[in-house]
Amino acid sequence: MIAIAVSAASLTGCALSSPQPWPAQDERIELPSLRDIAAARRSGPHTLLLPPALRTPEQQAAATQPPPKRSVIAEIEGASRLASAWDRRQVYRQLAAERGVDDASQCHLVNAALDHLISETAKEEVLLVLMTNPDFSPVAEELILQRLTNFTSPARRQRLLAAMPRFRGIDRSELDLLGWLWDRLR
Repeated sequence: MIAIAVSAASLTGCALSSPQPWPAQDERIELPSLRDIAAARRSGPHTLLLPPALRTPEQQAAATQPPPKRSVIAEIEGASRLASAWDRRQVYRQLAAERGVDDASQCHLVNAALDHLISETAKEEVLLVLMTNPDFSPVAEELILQRLTNFTSPARRQRLLAAMPRFRGIDRSELDLLGWLWDRLR
């Protein structure tokens, strides 16, 4: 064991002082909030989560630009490649409930749900969520009418017909007759 003895006399030439304060010690550095972090995850990898005081001018300019427009069709395509039917169902339901989805994306969602979901229950559920959306497209409604033959159960077809905006005011007996005619004409 080695012992080092230091005396006050041996330290007389050394300057023992506290470190100099940071130049910007009085400035507060704001860390990103959870809302900012969630928004950055949704908008993609281009968003920087550095506090504004630590960003370079180029990074600040890039952070002030609006995020790129989200592609609903790309999300539907991504969901169709999911391995689990339950996961596809959940993503399709979430997209069906979203407001502001354009006509082409709604039609793509209808086709994807009918083509990539296995159970008729899951298909019906996604279509019913889409039809209860206030922004439900008449073009998507026409597509659902055209593809109504994908359902083997007459009860499911009648429930889907009853949920369509154009048939909401029709009496139940008239809707049953419409379902019966639909079954005979296909």
